[in-house]
Amino acid sequence: SKIRVSVRKRPLNAKEQSRKERDICTSDDISRELTVWEPKVKVDLTRFVEKHAFSFDAVFDESASNDDVYVSEVAPLVEFALSRANATCFAYGQTGSGKTYTMQPLPGRAARDILAAVNRAESADSRADLQLWVSAFEIYGGRVFDLLNGRRKLRVLEDSKSQICVVGLQEYRVDADDTFDRLVEHSTKARCVGSTGANAESSRSHAILQLVLKKPIELKHRNAVAAALAPNDAPATEIFGKLSFIDLAGSERGADTTDNDRQTRIEGAEINKSLLALKECIRALDSGASHVPFRGSKLTEVLRDSFLGDSRTVMIANISPAEGSCEHTLNTLRYADRVKELTRGTSSGEPIVAPPSLTTASTPTRDPRTMAFAPRASTPGATRQSLIRSTPPQDGSSAPSRVNGRKSTTSASRRASVSATTLPTFVDSTASMSREEAEQAHDALINVILGEEDSIIAAHRGHIERSMEMVKHEMEFLARVDKPGSAVDAYVDELDAVLAERAADVERLRARVDKFRTLLRQEEEL
Repeated sequence: SKIRVSVRKRPLNAKEQSRKERDICTSDDISRELTVWEPKVKVDLTRFVEKHAFSFDAVFDESASNDDVYVSEVAPLVEFALSRANATCFAYGQTGSGKTYTMQPLPGRAARDILAAVNRAESADSRADLQLWVSAFEIYGGRVFDLLNGRRKLRVLEDSKSQICVVGLQEYRVDADDTFDRLVEHSTKARCVGSTGANAESSRSHAILQLVLKKPIELKHRNAVAAALAPNDAPATEIFGKLSFIDLAGSERGADTTDNDRQTRIEGAEINKSLLALKECIRALDSGASHVPFRGSKLTEVLRDSFLGDSRTVMIANISPAEGSCEHTLNTLRYADRVKELTRGTSSGEPIVAPPSLTTASTPTRDPRTMAFAPRASTPGATRQSLIRSTPPQDGSSAPSRVNGRKSTTSASRRASVSATTLPTFVDSTASMSREEAEQAHDALINVILGEEDSIIAAHRGHIERSMEMVKHEMEFLARVDKPGSAVDAYVDELDAVLAERAADVERLRARVDKFRTLLRQEEEL
């Protein structure tokens, strides 16, 4: 399989210990199983425990170190990348589960091993003259920013060979460990973090650190295009292999964002949408599907080259063992389980032994060690994205939207044409909506807000550019009127025309601002 899924359980932190929360997760490294003992209460208030057993390629308990994770999961990827291939390692889990703690030391160790392998290579070896180049960028709110170049905004484009290019991404060649460490530290400081209801210092963006192995092209193999792109003092290179480390933003439930501000709620919706798109891409790749939905989000678009061709992927699912995070933990494990398409459920047979302080109901089960692997059949049905996508404007207008995480191909002027009569359709019927329908309506409204946000920023930039042109024009006819014998009536006519044009431009921009505020008010009501 191209996909390897492992799980890492962190220890209880000080906050959870102060609340006297219990560890409800048990793991078995040998059988590679992890069990969650979920405390529940029956209708008659009888307390019992439900058992959820999962099996993965590797399971790391709280005693496992980052070195253990590296040796088991990342070291094989380094060798794979040195064999002219693409490899990807990413961490997934709820906010505060230890993803960043797990991912931070891995790239440095990988870079040292790559440099050591290149230095050990003999002249006849294909690795002998390899160069290591490093780049780092983040995906925040559907936008891409360079973490090693002052958070410069980047563009993601597709070339004629269907290769994804991050235009303007700054790369740095690394020859020593300390250089790499400084670059990683700089990118970490530039990353976007924020406070949520579940974590005081949560990563609010997907951070991607890429180690690219490049090989110089010999002079006799260089064509005219390569010679034109690379001057004589900068030899042309070709990509030999690539190793990508992805620290995903923390997944979160809507219940954890109710007390957050609007910006945090919008961030959470965008994060969850991109994580769902990533899961669907990985499942499609591992099942050999004819179509892989890489256009589902900016994250999957950028990472397309990391998954296609001769590639390997390692997913590290990070979980919290605390009783209060039980729902989060189960969601993470089910996500990882869907990626792996292997599951072990609870079935009847023997009673479950509960932790000491819980009264155990006679919930029958069977020993998970005696259960065979069984691939889960994929269940057809509309995904969350398709439900969002199926919410059309009620008046037939072209409401701004992001289909599968992308801006629609409608023109900027039409994207901003959400009329005042269209907007209330999101909130008029919320009183009669179920919780699930209300969440879908909220997600649809978030998509509209994200599209309108881009539109209004572009409109503001256009307004500033036009204002500067008007100022230049005013300075010209003001200079003319200062000259002897100038016609004052012509000056007054030009001034009147400029003032009228400026007032009309301001009015158009104000109308867009009013419409955007209407959307924000509706988001508050939902």
